[in-house]
Amino acid sequence: MFHASEDEVHRQLDIAIQWGRYGELFDFDARSGQLTLEPAQDTPR
Repeated sequence: MFHASEDEVHRQLDIAIQWGRYGELFDFDARSGQLTLEPAQDTPR
């Protein structure tokens, strides 16, 4: 089991949000605090 302080949890979540946005996996609205998944795009094979 993983134990971390509240500050550490927030830091890790911020990092996950930044990487997710960088990889265009989802968008984050800082005003509302909501994460939004980007629609799946069909990848040609």
